[in-house]
Amino acid sequence: METDLAEMLLGAAALAVAPNALVALFEVLRRHLARGV
Repeated sequence: METDLAEMLLGAAALAVAPNALVALFEVLRRHLARGV
């Protein structure tokens, strides 16, 4: 039971962090491309 709860919390944390990580990655790429041009 506790392991299921832990996995649910980890899954929720991953879902919460993933979009922010993608946004940060795209922002870095966009800045790099803008600087290159």
